[in-house]
Amino acid sequence: MVKRTYLYDFHKRMGAKFTEFSGFEVPLYYTSIVEEHLAVRKSVGLFDVSHMSKVIVEGERRKETISRVTTANADILKPGRAKYSAALDYDGHIMDDFVFMVSEDRYFIVPNAGNGEKITRWIEKNGYSRVKNCTSDYLIFAVQGPFAQKTLQKLCDFDLSEIKRFRFKETEIDGIPLTISRTGYTGEDGFEIFPKIENYGKDLILQIYEAGREFGIKLCGVGARDSLRLEKGMALSGHELANRNPLEANLEWIINWDHDFIGKDKLDKAKVKEFCVPIILEEKGIPRHGCLIKKDGKEIGKVTSGGISPVLNRGISLGYVEREYAKEGEEVTVDVRGRGLKGRVTKVPFV
Repeated sequence: MVKRTYLYDFHKRMGAKFTEFSGFEVPLYYTSIVEEHLAVRKSVGLFDVSHMSKVIVEGERRKETISRVTTANADILKPGRAKYSAALDYDGHIMDDFVFMVSEDRYFIVPNAGNGEKITRWIEKNGYSRVKNCTSDYLIFAVQGPFAQKTLQKLCDFDLSEIKRFRFKETEIDGIPLTISRTGYTGEDGFEIFPKIENYGKDLILQIYEAGREFGIKLCGVGARDSLRLEKGMALSGHELANRNPLEANLEWIINWDHDFIGKDKLDKAKVKEFCVPIILEEKGIPRHGCLIKKDGKEIGKVTSGGISPVLNRGISLGYVEREYAKEGEEVTVDVRGRGLKGRVTKVPFV
């Protein structure tokens, strides 16, 4: 059965067009994907991403647990910091990527939608401390774009500039206890807000929306969220990360090699034959997941994510290609509906 987030009725009232995503019925868009995308790039957008999973790890051995089940070394992470990391399986493949926040007494992990129970069970099996899937306990709002800080500042009684990139603060807005992190999945500056549903006494999302009106704020759905992350070359669970290790996915930078973690022994021995690369089309067309990537008629890989860049008005994609073709400037073709369109390997972000 498809689930609905706590604020489904609000989104319906605001004119959302819905889609199914990871088992949830969520807004795809309100006005149009392109309008919402450009609002985030130029002004500010507001997302309800409460469908994302939430997992709490606590207890005396929580630091050992995080170090074992993620690629991050918890010994070097201080309270108040947020960290982008991943959990690997025993073969070194990415089970899920996520951001987690470090508090004095716990770790708050935000796995991808639909992965809360899987990550909870994995930590229970391989960790040393208490773990709870609290996905249904929290909401998450993302305020993203150049005017995100000015929008949210209207509701905060402290200087938001105190929260640096990948930091967070436990605070209140209008009497509602919550956490504000300076993180996001759009490539723009912005914040994510985590109130508990049991404390959600007033319509906070509407307050944020009203605060951003002077900056042209737009409510945004998962359509713009996907096109925004693609323009910045950000990997998507189930696409770029499906049955891949961090080396293939160009995510070696998230690994702290100075500690032991599940899958490390496999990565030490891994021979990378394919790399995830960004490809920009030089002809009109829209690449999609599964399109073949070729070189001189030979198949060398497949597109894992693709679409049109609203900023560039050109087709862009991420995909895996054989190692020898994974260099910037390499000319390739992408098969789009039976047409071989010229493209080239470039670098991220696309914009």
